[in-house]
Amino acid sequence: MTIKTLNFILMHALFMIFVLLTACNKQHTDDLKNMGQINDVMQDESFLHFIQTQEFNVIVPSSAYSRRKMHKIKDRLKNTRLHFVKDQDGMADYFHVYHDDKRLKDLEKALMDETIPYIWCFKGGYGAQNLIPYLNKMKKPAKPKIIIGYSDITALHLFVLQKWGWKSIHGAMVSKLTENDKDPENFRLLQKMIQNPGSLFVYDNLLPLNAAAKDASTIQGQLTGGNLTVSLHTLKDFNEIVTKDKIVIFEDLNVECYHIDRMIQHMSQVGKLNDAKALIFGDFKVEASEEEVNKTLDYCTKKLNVPVFRWKKCGHGYHNFPFIYGADALISLNNNAIDPKAPYELKFFA
Repeated sequence: MTIKTLNFILMHALFMIFVLLTACNKQHTDDLKNMGQINDVMQDESFLHFIQTQEFNVIVPSSAYSRRKMHKIKDRLKNTRLHFVKDQDGMADYFHVYHDDKRLKDLEKALMDETIPYIWCFKGGYGAQNLIPYLNKMKKPAKPKIIIGYSDITALHLFVLQKWGWKSIHGAMVSKLTENDKDPENFRLLQKMIQNPGSLFVYDNLLPLNAAAKDASTIQGQLTGGNLTVSLHTLKDFNEIVTKDKIVIFEDLNVECYHIDRMIQHMSQVGKLNDAKALIFGDFKVEASEEEVNKTLDYCTKKLNVPVFRWKKCGHGYHNFPFIYGADALISLNNNAIDPKAPYELKFFA
């Protein structure tokens, strides 16, 4: 057999391998598209390629969750680079998907993994705060990790930012990939944030709620905040939210309107909002009507001296645009705003 013949055979074999891999990838893509109820972003070739190539450690640090449903979601996402924690046999903890020690072990493993920089939370609920005392005793990992999540994950965000100096992402969680009631843009923006570090993010339609906000031309500060209830429960704790010179974004879920007022009132009384650069009320997904929520936030705002804005594209509702804890941010007036009643915008770099 001549060298020319051998080269031809080798090139033909390599071509067939390429065709086979391409076909397998297409089949994986088709499987994801046809897996039933999914977010529309899973029809996006760019996003599918993103989660099939970018690696994430996926943890479940909070509430109890149907094991059957969790297995179903994992199966639907099996052809991605989402590395789910290993399931634990036996009954779940009373309030949480696993006992504290199991959830802590999973989190520690992800934190110590020196090959995968992203920790994407499966869902929130209640329980992440229980892990903070254990994390406080840990030696800071050698390599920073970027935690992604919102709601109950606020506790983890505040800890890694304030204790270890790590930035993290307040954004949509893994379980929402298999639900079709959320804005696909939540995930596209998250993709952009990860794939294009250093890129500029500009979020418009910030509505000024008080005179201090309306009189401001520019406001600068680092981003923090998250879930209002979780943030409130950090007070007088070593993980207490730091608001001094910060732009604080608050959102919440399943609270009564008077709960919102009570929490803001308490945070104000203990001086936790007085030295902030600005406060942004995100989305509050509650039983009350939007009119009642607006009246409540207006009522809360009257008790505050800092600039207060409303931005409904962050929270538990349809929109949950990501922001970065610890990012240097700017609130400024946009003279070309489409809505003259909401002429401010929030800018920061990923």
